[in-house]
Amino acid sequence: MQYNPSGSRGYLWITLGIDTTYAPWTQYKAISKEIEEMYGTLDTNTTLSLLQNVYLGKTNIMFRMILTKHTQTGRQWVACPKTGEIHICFSTQGNEAYENTIHTFNLYDLLEQSPP
Repeated sequence: MQYNPSGSRGYLWITLGIDTTYAPWTQYKAISKEIEEMYGTLDTNTTLSLLQNVYLGKTNIMFRMILTKHTQTGRQWVACPKTGEIHICFSTQGNEAYENTIHTFNLYDLLEQSPP
């Protein structure tokens, strides 16, 4: 038998505080589904956009409903070690990371620069 906290029982249990695994399970399923749908087209740009769309509830409304009560997103980031490209966004007072601007830089370019 596989462990699966999804469905109405999982939602009820998280609402009642009995079991908190429904939130990460729903998060995993929502992100996995989007990755599968975009497989072959993902790069550093599209991957962070994928995460933002999932967290904004554009792909799974149940995850969005749970997210607002049971998780905090201080940062989201994606990096490509081969090119050094990094995309990152941070939370601010009143906004989660997925609601804020994405900052882009190249790690290898930064390593070549002299400190100020």
